[in-house]
Amino acid sequence: MKNYFASCLFFLVFFRISFWYSSLSASIIIGVVGVLYILKKKNIISRYLRKKDIYLGLLLAFMLFYATVLDISGDSGAGISNLFSVRLVAIVVMSIAPAALVQGLFVKGRVATLRLIVFYVFSVQLIIWVLTYISSDAKFFAYAFLGASDSVNLRSYNLHVRGFGLSNEMNFTTPFMMTIVALLFLKRTVFGILVFFSQLVNSNLTVVAGILGFLHTNISYIKKVSILICVSVVVVYYSEYFLSRLIAEFQGTQSQTVNALLTDHLVFMPNDIFSKIFGGGYYVFQTIGNARSDIGWVILYNYGGIVFMCLVLLFIGLISFEAFASKTLFLLWFAAGVVLNIKGLIISPNSYLFMTFIFIFLRRNRAIQKSVKRRAVSG
Repeated sequence: MKNYFASCLFFLVFFRISFWYSSLSASIIIGVVGVLYILKKKNIISRYLRKKDIYLGLLLAFMLFYATVLDISGDSGAGISNLFSVRLVAIVVMSIAPAALVQGLFVKGRVATLRLIVFYVFSVQLIIWVLTYISSDAKFFAYAFLGASDSVNLRSYNLHVRGFGLSNEMNFTTPFMMTIVALLFLKRTVFGILVFFSQLVNSNLTVVAGILGFLHTNISYIKKVSILICVSVVVVYYSEYFLSRLIAEFQGTQSQTVNALLTDHLVFMPNDIFSKIFGGGYYVFQTIGNARSDIGWVILYNYGGIVFMCLVLLFIGLISFEAFASKTLFLLWFAAGVVLNIKGLIISPNSYLFMTFIFIFLRRNRAIQKSVKRRAVSG
């Protein structure tokens, strides 16, 4: 029963579920509970924090200060909830605190428990995916439940093509993160392939997640080759029915998405050296004049210049390094963060940051448990 409750919390945060209104995110409530839990269980702070974490804390504090100055002095054109200073605070409340709560109350350093929770969560999402795929009414209901009845995924040209499942991050982190976590962490090859194909329908970027995750799976090369052959056969024979967006993506001489990004989304507002380096506070995720971009790195450049881009890159690098002892996994996870910030803006509460801190706290808890065992043996 405890694992089922943990799975519910995990589901709500990972998929950023909201209730009837997009602003009523369950992550806010869970995050507040997480903050109160951390404050009450003060030993949690001492258990999870290390001396070297002061660098991550200072980095976040400096990013918050930097963003606050730009939000006050610049003309970002963003609503309050989209200000970068608010986004950074929201990351702590809606991604880091829930990760600490799930880890501290339920997982407690047990890898098997976390795997079971993730398996339950992804299984439920796959069931919802099937329901919304076969029934337009189910899809309309799912988006109405999220308060996203105006989603582009409900427009006629997308209704039967993409956006299946229940998530406010369906067009951003959900397909990518479900795939990479399933392939890297769950150690259930068949299940991972099912997740991959379901999310490939939702997002072409899933191909990148599939490659990153598949290359690091702990299976033999013979099995990898066999799986690649099977996947290729499925793609060749069934792509017209299930992967029409992926096929359309590469019709012609180059990727449609890449072409659109290069043509329409490379927007550079700063026109002087100071603004290029330190930023002008322009928020081009929302239209400024005729300028608008969905590319995270372009948004960061226009907002905070090269300096803020470097700060975000350093932040992704530090948390990826803290999450994994393996250099390969560190580089893979870091690459995932960089890629996702091309798709959208990673500086926000999302499944990538939530899972990163889940892994950080898992690693810390396991290190503590090993230390306790060593002391018990030596004692």
